[in-house]
Amino acid sequence: MAHFKPPQKKKNTGNIGYRPLPIPIASITKVGASTKEWNYYEGLLVNNHVVVSKKGDARNLYSQGFFGKVIKTAKPFHTETDAQTSTDNEENVQNHECLSQSSEHNKQFEDVTAMDFIENEADSYVELKHFEYKSVDAIEQLQLSLEESFFLSYALGCLFVKSEESRNIEILEQWQMFCKTKPLFPVSYAAYHHFRSKGWVPKDGIQFGADLVLYRKGPSFYHASYVIVIQTVDAKTMKAVDFNGVASRNFSWVMLSGLLRLATTVSKEVMFCYVLVPDDLSDAQKSTPECVKRFSIQERIISRWTSNKDRDRELLDIDCDF
Repeated sequence: MAHFKPPQKKKNTGNIGYRPLPIPIASITKVGASTKEWNYYEGLLVNNHVVVSKKGDARNLYSQGFFGKVIKTAKPFHTETDAQTSTDNEENVQNHECLSQSSEHNKQFEDVTAMDFIENEADSYVELKHFEYKSVDAIEQLQLSLEESFFLSYALGCLFVKSEESRNIEILEQWQMFCKTKPLFPVSYAAYHHFRSKGWVPKDGIQFGADLVLYRKGPSFYHASYVIVIQTVDAKTMKAVDFNGVASRNFSWVMLSGLLRLATTVSKEVMFCYVLVPDDLSDAQKSTPECVKRFSIQERIISRWTSNKDRDRELLDIDCDF
């Protein structure tokens, strides 16, 4: 039996407002849906991502649901501690011939990316850090994954995706373009949509060698709870199957053990997300987003068996049976 662990809450989050989605859904946001309250956003399809360049759009999408990755800010942001450190550094710089290097550093800092900010977990593992919520006003550009973009367009109906020629890309065309770019897109989107619909905030899990990581509310409120591995399986046999010519990832015991050790080190759990695909799904059905409705999702939490803990638990269970 899986033992669910409560999410680890971050400090000093009491004054942060929470709005789970960038649209008013009365049952969730407590704001009645209306034309006045309903915002529409625009994104530009660039290679394998959708870039949101309008400042207001980028800020709203990130602050209301933590969609996307911040790729550009208006200016560097600092805490009070950083400001004091900066003052001390300026005094030291005046005594050294480093002014030109400092100026160049400031120019590079203006095009800051979220990947540049890292934090040390309590267990000393370095994890990619999210963009600071308190600096949301500085956000200028946002990069959406294909799954995030399609969720905003298809599921929420609040994002217009444009081509480089400034042409609106319709939902069906988006689906077909994304599937061409990423053959496993129907499977990855089904998993993303599943977790979003359950209230989780899925983010890229590449730093853990996985497909997704799940946050409760968002990375400003809680540390990630789960490391997600997406597997495509046959709906009847539950065996791994190919999808659009791409084989499902084959996990060896060594790979699984390494993933479990890594997740345990950073106080996270490994969850396998099985996307069950019916064997009679045709290519014509795959070419439309309606095929997602034929998928079903099963979740399995995987944990390491440790002799000093689990053996005592098993013996206790046996004693209780008698």
